[in-house]
Amino acid sequence: MRGKKKVKGNIFYVSTFNNKGNMNKHLQKAHGVDNRSSVRLLKCLLCEQDCTTCSNLCEHISIVHNVAMKKECKDFDSLQEFKIWKRNVEKEDLSFFVVQRVVGNKTYYACHRSGSSRKEGTSKSMKWSETCKTGKIYPAGMILTNNEGRATVEFRRTHVGHALNMKFLHLSKEERDELVGRIKSGVTFERILDDIRKSASTAESVDRFHAVDKRDLHNIVRDYDLDRNMDARTDVT
Repeated sequence: MRGKKKVKGNIFYVSTFNNKGNMNKHLQKAHGVDNRSSVRLLKCLLCEQDCTTCSNLCEHISIVHNVAMKKECKDFDSLQEFKIWKRNVEKEDLSFFVVQRVVGNKTYYACHRSGSSRKEGTSKSMKWSETCKTGKIYPAGMILTNNEGRATVEFRRTHVGHALNMKFLHLSKEERDELVGRIKSGVTFERILDDIRKSASTAESVDRFHAVDKRDLHNIVRDYDLDRNMDARTDVT
């Protein structure tokens, strides 16, 4: 990319950059010109204050609103060990973290309620696609560093601006696979849901799996390309 830049009638330089981002960084550092079309601001969920980074947002919430922002740093011998820990934390906190971006050996996870849904529309068909997204950015998140198989995670654990609601959690892959197996084996939706409710009455604690409903089962049928008429079947006794 040619770096010829004209501002207020003055040409600063002529150079070559491999992408626009590097050119804009040079402009800002060498010439004091911020050529970015916009700066993404993070808005405080408690007072509408704009912050430029997540660290600034956490600091603002802690100082201005007197909210203790819990942070943890942990080391793991393997990525699998990290995944097990992450799943347990999510169950304990009624939360879920999704990959936001990957930069080099770092993976950034964000609270799954952050951001906006890509789905749009108000038709009846959209009713089944109710999103957990709120259109806002939340400070809770993880930064995972992969060091040749070993893992280090920086964890911002405190959730601010939304309730921790089991309704918006995802089923784990293992839980979805279990339901797929039962549906494929011919068990009706009503029997599956009845068995889940019975198991909840004897469980030490209730988790997302115990809140499975027909919409979850329909979503699994859709995602795994199963027979869409399965819900119409009846139990054979």
